[in-house]
Formats: sequence, C-alpha cells, structure tokens
Amino acid sequence: PEGLFVSTNDGASWVKTANTTSAVGLVDGDAGVFLTDFSTAIYRWTSSGWVAATSPVDGESFDLLVAGDTLYVASTWSEVVYASTDKGATWTEMGEGVGRLHFVEDGALYGGDGFGYAIRRSDDGGATWTQTGNLTDQQGELLTVDGTWYIKRQTNGVEMSTDQGATWTDASDGLPPGSGRQL
Repeated sequence: PEGLFVSTNDGASWVKTANTTSAVGLVDGDAGVFLTDFSTAIYRWTSSGWVAATSPVDGESFDLLVAGDTLYVASTWSEVVYASTDKGATWTEMGEGVGRLHFVEDGALYGGDGFGYAIRRSDDGGATWTQTGNLTDQQGELLTVDGTWYIKRQTNGVEMSTDQGATWTDASDGLPPGSGRQL
C-alpha cells in the first residue's frame, strides 16, 4: 500500500494518514512533527491528521530540522536557511551558504552546502555558518551517534569522524557493494 501510516499502539495497528508515495523528510521535536513530500511542501501533524504548513521556499527542494521549538528549512539550490518558531506559520530568513540540514549537537546546528562537499556549523541558531572539516567525496546523509559522525558517500560506502568532521576514515569494511545509500 502507498501512503504515510501512523501507529499509536507501538505498531500493533496502522492507520493511513496521507496519500504520499514519497515522504522524503520526517522530523520531530518540541516544535512538532513535520514531513516533507518530494521536498517541495511541508506538513505538520495535528490531532486531526496532517495539515499543510507554509513553506518559505515554494517549488524548491529543501531540508528540514527541528531544534527545540524552532523548525528550520534550508533551500537546497539557493542555500538559504529559514527559521519558524510558530510551527511553520511564518518564517525568518537566517544565514546563507547552507542547503542541507543534518542534526543538532551540543546546541550547534550542522548542515552542508547544497551540493554536498562541505559541512558547516552554526552556534547562533542559523544566522552564521562556518565550515568544519573537509570531505573526500560528495556527502549524502550525515548523522551522529554518541559523538561519532557517520556520512553516506555519494559513490557508495560510509565514512566516520570522531573529531566533529575535521578528519574522516572509511567505515565501509564488511558492507556489501552498494551499501551506505541510506543511513
């Protein structure tokens, strides 16, 4: 079956909540639960189901990130970050140079340029961004687990960093060919 399903009883049963065939981003936090469909529309979960939120980047692909009570959107092509503290009703343009959003760690936001060659950090809620580390390949998805960063390489495989992206080592040993496409 196609669509987006939700369970309220630990997976014992599921209810279809949206007719999408491609929910490409799903984030949650104090600001709420949000998803993006084909990265061009934003939906917010309510007790009545999914409702459309406004998007600051109409018709353009983007990434979502929730940090505390703030929802962030980064425009992939124009590399501008927007923030909303009212669940997507209104948006404030923040810093530039970031087209992908990855995670929050120790109060800092982490993202990357829209083409995936740089990782950037913001210590001021997205107003300014500085590059942290270099990548050996175009980046895909980036996540952190207990202080270790993992990144999916565009050309297959996974790299890891234990120094916040300053250096990277191959972590693909033992993975079958083509692995690392999704983290």
